[in-house]
Amino acid sequence: MDQIADELRQAYKANKEILDHFKEDYAKKENPLFQDFVEELLFVKRNVAGVIPADQEQFNRLLDRLFQYPVTYSEYCSVLSHLPVNKFGWGLDSFAKLDLDSNGSISPKEVEAAVGQSKRKKEKFEALEKNNDGKISLAEFLHCWEHEVKAKTLPYKVMMVVTNNADLGTTGRKTGYYLPEVAHPYHVFTEAGLDVVFVSPRGGYAPMDPSSYEAYMDDLICANFIEDPEILHKLDNTLNPANIDPSSISVVFYAGGHGPMWDVAFNREIATIARQVYKHNAGIIGAVCHGTCGLLPITLKAATKPTLLENRKVTSFTNDEEEMVFNEDTWNIMNFKLETKLTEAGAEFVKGEPFACNVVNHKGIVTGQNPQSSTKCAQVIVEELAAKIANKDAFNKLL
Repeated sequence: MDQIADELRQAYKANKEILDHFKEDYAKKENPLFQDFVEELLFVKRNVAGVIPADQEQFNRLLDRLFQYPVTYSEYCSVLSHLPVNKFGWGLDSFAKLDLDSNGSISPKEVEAAVGQSKRKKEKFEALEKNNDGKISLAEFLHCWEHEVKAKTLPYKVMMVVTNNADLGTTGRKTGYYLPEVAHPYHVFTEAGLDVVFVSPRGGYAPMDPSSYEAYMDDLICANFIEDPEILHKLDNTLNPANIDPSSISVVFYAGGHGPMWDVAFNREIATIARQVYKHNAGIIGAVCHGTCGLLPITLKAATKPTLLENRKVTSFTNDEEEMVFNEDTWNIMNFKLETKLTEAGAEFVKGEPFACNVVNHKGIVTGQNPQSSTKCAQVIVEELAAKIANKDAFNKLL
């Protein structure tokens, strides 16, 4: 057993914070392999976040060998039944509910007992059952699940928040949303099959910061974005918050640019939608650069306290980056220091190098530091949403 445990530790480098958490919960387990088994399950959940197995064959082999030892599947089911739903994610709770005899596999009879008979479900079972042994193993279920989720169109909607403000304070200079911080996330979201709606505090026209066009006119994604008449029409006619049904939204994404600092940062209507999406829809809140100012008015209750930001790790355009852009005039131009405000609101601010990609994902809030973080920020949101869809809907989708 020690050899298998060592193999697992060497093959998979699980996230330290998560491991520390479950070690506290399972330290009393007598079975020396149980902790490694839980680590394996946590690895599966975090696979989309960049923890990659040596290869799929090794993953299946280790999992199969692990089941041959005293860490029984029934023991796992027993533990899982006392945990919050989807603690491990990736549908392991659904697998446990289907495997009625707790033998580590799902038979056609168990599928019929759980969901009834249908031609489509039978075909789906055959597609999942790769080894031609008449049953679906846990490894088969997890492996197919991952590929199914990535391949399917996600039937969920993103509310992308943009500014109505075109004035950079009292300088007489123009601002608005920053082109790559809208274009790049929009590209990632739509490529994943997500529907994107644009919302602004007042609705109607959303101005683009002219300097962002000058800086990114040669960027292919940005060029395609601003040449698309359908997209431009949407940005000329953004929705008002009153037009939004929060129950239809799974992601609220705040786009950056200096413009939001004068309107989005103080908008309670959008903040209320974001709270409903986050709390009642188990949705995701995302923001990039100055867009993180939109998190400031979000509270977890209708009252002003507690704020969403309390005890959350976030990032945004930093005070240092701000000063690099505007030099000695910075705090004569900007109406407040965003990094400072986020910290004062109770957030743990995670600062990266200036103008380098830095994305923070914590408790359903995904934030990017600057324009260079736009694509990665959106990609992490899609990965998180895929995992949520798997946890919530995979049983229905796969079987």
